[in-house]
Amino acid sequence: MAVRRLAVNGRAGTGKTLIAMDRAQRLTDEGQHVLFLCANAHLEQFLRRYRMKQLKKRQFDIYTFG
Repeated sequence: MAVRRLAVNGRAGTGKTLIAMDRAQRLTDEGQHVLFLCANAHLEQFLRRYRMKQLKKRQFDIYTFG
């Protein structure tokens, strides 16, 4: 199994999360499992709620590392 990684970085408000979520959706559409790491607990909570609405039945895990 090949492990592919994507790191999205940039200044606040530049759309990093939107880019990463779009890519995560595309990967799960292809049947890939996605591990989404973020450094902010509030962002993790927001993304979990978003995932529940938008990414039902997809292989998508979200955790913080900070």
